[in-house]
Formats: sequence, structure tokens, C-alpha cells
Amino acid sequence: MFITFIMGFAIFATVKKVNNGEDDEVIDAYEASYKESYKESHEGFRSKSKEDVTEDSGNDGLQGAVGKTVKDKEQLDAEAEEVAKAYKSVEKINNRMSVVVAASNNIVKYLGSEKIIFNSLSKWRINRDSTAFEIKKRLEMLLREVDNIGVVPREIADDVRTIREGGIEGIKDKGINDLEIDGLCSASVTLARRAKRDKSRSEKGQRIIIGLGKSGLPRYKRGEDQHSILNPRMKRIKDFFEKEIKDLGLDNVDFVFEDSNILAQKLMKMADESDTDYSNIIILDSEAAIDAILGNEKFEALRSTKKNKGAFFGSMDMSELNKAEKLKSDEECFIPILEMLSISLELAVGKGIPFESLPSMVTYYDAVKRIVKFLPKMDPMEYQLLKEKYYRKLDLAFSL
Repeated sequence: MFITFIMGFAIFATVKKVNNGEDDEVIDAYEASYKESYKESHEGFRSKSKEDVTEDSGNDGLQGAVGKTVKDKEQLDAEAEEVAKAYKSVEKINNRMSVVVAASNNIVKYLGSEKIIFNSLSKWRINRDSTAFEIKKRLEMLLREVDNIGVVPREIADDVRTIREGGIEGIKDKGINDLEIDGLCSASVTLARRAKRDKSRSEKGQRIIIGLGKSGLPRYKRGEDQHSILNPRMKRIKDFFEKEIKDLGLDNVDFVFEDSNILAQKLMKMADESDTDYSNIIILDSEAAIDAILGNEKFEALRSTKKNKGAFFGSMDMSELNKAEKLKSDEECFIPILEMLSISLELAVGKGIPFESLPSMVTYYDAVKRIVKFLPKMDPMEYQLLKEKYYRKLDLAFSL
């Protein structure tokens, strides 16, 4: 049951390529797929109840069939309610993203018709199925071209306003700078829903296990400002995955913040104890820590090949972030943890990054080996500003 919904939910939207130069046609699939899934589930209940009654004979058989079908109906209603919760939260994100993408492609069409951009328009158009971070980078590039015009042309004024304000009236603080938070939320729900429905190893379904290693956080030492800021932030991130997502009916996501030298072993143990495939493990850590995992025979089952789907890895090149060790005492370095988690989770869902348009911060991606490499820039700022930036993004994540 719910097969139609899951297909639409995981893909988010159907993207139809048009070869005659017109904009890509983006068709939202949520509403139709949800209605169809709900219909299928209840039709399944009705047909099952008939079979149960006809298979049994006598009053005992009839009583057993009635009890069974009532239980089935309760289970189906509970699952339908769970789907509805998750559907509504991600529908809001999907609609917002679709509005922003449509507005940007209207701008591309206008700039092309006015000969303001000359190279292939296909390189400017935004694919709705890209990661939120890539969409954000392409929007920023497009807005720079608009800014170079000077006065925004009347024909695209509304579209520019839509992009700058985030696509939905009343959410002024959630503009394109925070699109990756949308990606984090929708990918988390999609992965959790997919794992929960996988009964191949257990009737309870499987879990999504997300690990963040401490070696990816420069100046994370007791007594340092970074430590005092990030400790409560890690709790907030854990609450997002394990409580906020749970409120949507998905109680199968774990977030682990641990020392890098024991992280992989702990995650594998959690997977084994919960009958979860290693492919449902996502690890974000420093490049040195990830290389140590991939080079250790003890963790061979986590490696992905053409024949084996292992864990997903986010590998952080620390060459820029480590410069934070030389910052002044009143400065700290912003670490884009949520942004890197967002990209990692969206790629784990199955979204792609065209090699020729790798977004800044992403330096490498291999879909077969299931690894993405990041080079986050060192972004110094004062303590209070850093604290506000961290918590503002977390507040947005909690606005599902």
C-alpha cells in the first residue's frame, strides 16, 4: 500500500525536459500521489475484510475475521494519518521551492530574450530535482546578473521579489540564503519514511542513523567559545532529527555526535541492533576521519561499490577551517554543519549534482562510492553574531 505516494514523495516532483528552448515543466506530484495512496489503502482494507470472512467458517471464524479486519482498519488509519502529517510538512517546502524555481526560470527566459545572457540558457535554468544547495547557488548567480542591470525590469520585478523573499508571503527571514534548510527537512522526512516502510529485515522497519564526528569542528575544546556555542546546538540538532521528525509520525531517526575514533563502530552497532542496513548510515566528519574509516578493513561493509551499497559519507577538507586556530580571542569560525548535512542527506535520497556545476563548498561527488567532499571556507565572526547565526538556522529547521 502507499506505493504511489512513496514514488512521488521520494522524487518530490516530475521534471519534464523540453527541447524547444521553453522552460522546464515542473509538475508537483504530492497531492495526487497522497490521495491515491489513501484510496489504495482503504480499498485494500475493504477487499481484505471480504476475503477474511469468506475464508473462515462458523461463528468462531467470523468473530476472528471481524477482529482482524478492525485491527487492520486501525492500522491503515494510523498509517494514513502518519502519511498525511509527513505529506503536509514536505508539501509546504516543495511548493515554496517550486515557486522559487519557476520564478527563476521566468527570469532566465526574459534575460535570454533581451540578450542580457548569451550562453546556453539550459545552463542557467534550474532543475527542481537538484539539491537545495545547488539551487541556492544558481539563484545567487542569476540575481547577480539582475543586479548588473541596475533598475530591475518591470517584466521580472515580481519574480525577483519572489526569489529574494523566499517564495511565500510572510516568511521574509527564510529567503534563498536558507534554502538548504528546506533541503535538510524534506530529505530527512523522505529517508525516514523510506526506511520505516522497508520491512525486509524487521516488521518494525529500519532506521536512519546520522553521525557527526568531532574532528570536523575546529576549536571544539572545553573552555573555547566554539565549544560553549556548539554543545547546546548539537542538542538542538539531535532534537530536530529525533523529536521534530518524530512529531510527523517518524520515530526512526537517530543523530549521534561522537569522537571520530569511535563514531563508525558505534553507528554500525546501532544498525546491527535495530536490523538496519548499513546503507541507512550517513556520516559527516573530517577528511582524515573518513579516510581512516574507508581504509580500515573492520569497516569494509560500510564501503560502497557497484555491487554493495554501503554508508553515505560527507568528507570535510579541513584546510580552511583549521585556520580558525589562529583567530583572535574574540572571534570564532562559522562551521556550515546544517548545510553539509543537507547536501549529504539530499544526495543520499538520490538527488544528483552535475559534475560541471558542482556548487561551491562541494569539490567532489561519487554516486557509486556514495561520498561527497566538502571544502568549507573559514568564516570568522564575533561570538554573539556567530551564536545568532547558528540559532537562526536551527529555528528555521524547527519551523516544519
